[in-house]
Amino acid sequence: MKYSVIAYLFASIIFSVFFYAVSFRPEVGDDKIFLTISTFFFAILAGFFIARQGDRYSAIRDKMTTLDGSMSFIYRSLGHFGPSAQKEGGKILKSYYSPILKNRSWNYSFTHKTTILTDLHALFEKLAKGKNITPIQNGVINQAMVALR
Repeated sequence: MKYSVIAYLFASIIFSVFFYAVSFRPEVGDDKIFLTISTFFFAILAGFFIARQGDRYSAIRDKMTTLDGSMSFIYRSLGHFGPSAQKEGGKILKSYYSPILKNRSWNYSFTHKTTILTDLHALFEKLAKGKNITPIQNGVINQAMVALR
């Protein structure tokens, strides 16, 4: 993508130099031709830029929805460890999502330091450390670690 934009820019510079160096027929309207071609190249470049920004926005949105889905899974799966574990996980999640909802700052996790991942990891470590856990709890911890990666 980067090279195609550079190629278009280079081609438009070469064409502009060619346009001023070569004399065209005066009755055709050199200024109109130049404006038409310049507009065409601008439209192509603007289209590439808008498409790239759309792709970046979609990628960010996908990453945010994946994180939110993972947090929802973790909260629901903490129910396998009992109500107290789910309540503790809920406090961690609430401390993360409260400023986001209060300020309506959907990019909060990009602009502020958060500890949700380390806090949840520590919670799962506390739940599993020195305890005899069931196979479903083991599966929940494995899936949670994948979600926290």
